[in-house]
Amino acid sequence: MSTLTRGVRYVSLPEPREHTAYRAASEEIEALLCELPGFVALYRLGSVRHPGISDLDRIAVVRAADRVPSIWPRLSADARYIAMHGPFLVDADTFTAHRWFTHLAGLELVAGDGPAIEQPSDPDRCDLHLAAEGLALLAIKLVQHARTGRVKVRSTLCEFHAMRFSLRLAGLDAEAAPRAFAFVDAVRDTRQAWFAGPRPGSGATAARLMADAPAAVLDALLALDRRLIDAISLADGADVALRGSVSPVRLVACGEPQIHEALAATVRPAPGAALIGRVRRLGALRWRTSSVRLPMPPHVLALLTQTREGATELHRTRRRVISDYARFLGTRGQGYSQIGLGGPFA
Repeated sequence: MSTLTRGVRYVSLPEPREHTAYRAASEEIEALLCELPGFVALYRLGSVRHPGISDLDRIAVVRAADRVPSIWPRLSADARYIAMHGPFLVDADTFTAHRWFTHLAGLELVAGDGPAIEQPSDPDRCDLHLAAEGLALLAIKLVQHARTGRVKVRSTLCEFHAMRFSLRLAGLDAEAAPRAFAFVDAVRDTRQAWFAGPRPGSGATAARLMADAPAAVLDALLALDRRLIDAISLADGADVALRGSVSPVRLVACGEPQIHEALAATVRPAPGAALIGRVRRLGALRWRTSSVRLPMPPHVLALLTQTREGATELHRTRRRVISDYARFLGTRGQGYSQIGLGGPFA
């Protein structure tokens, strides 16, 4: 599956920053978020282990009735670089129910009064959903890189790093998914070493990880599939048409051994990818006009269809919470990032 590295352009490499710059950016962002209309609470998520690579995750909780202006244009250029993406915005009702569709481990309350958190009816089942969604979206990102001929290195290092959370939520270990765990260890080592030597990491450094990524993601998906054999009926499985920015993709059931070659073919760079990767807008246009059938292990796909009999309350609640949250962001929170990965599957 290493063909993904051929004809792909590596851009947006990490730039060195000091911890002091992160502190300044954090203070700048948090001060503006605390001034938002309808402000309820502000949370920090995650830590800064590798300045220049790490991003800043801040979650502002607000009342749903208020329209919230974006703070992104008001941030300094350095704060925008360090943050890497807009802060997360959540209405209070969704934040109360967020455990139904995301897992925000290590939340730290910075300001305000945090709402009480409601627990889902089946936390273990929710975690399996989150693992499947995270791994499926990572596979989709690999396809997107192949189609656009372009890899944003810093954000991709963060996405690869987040794979460890999906493995944890899936209840997998190194014995169940050895290639996946070896990959997340390699990602950790790459992030640690990026600025440690006489020369920083490069596109070639990222390409070495990219070469191993498809097999590692597939290893995790197949291990999750084996976990689901006794819990998911294949009669529930169906092709899944996705929404939003990944709408060019349809997930289709594919078992072993065919899935290995099928995925390799899907992540193979399209003709002209090297040229298209030089112009961001061309890559974006190619992605929007693509039609991709992405193979997915059958039990994982059945879980993502969310139609299993006996789990209707869980699925109905998840869909409702995700849909209400998307409506809030679309009408009152434009310009902010969203928590959770369930939107494309809802």
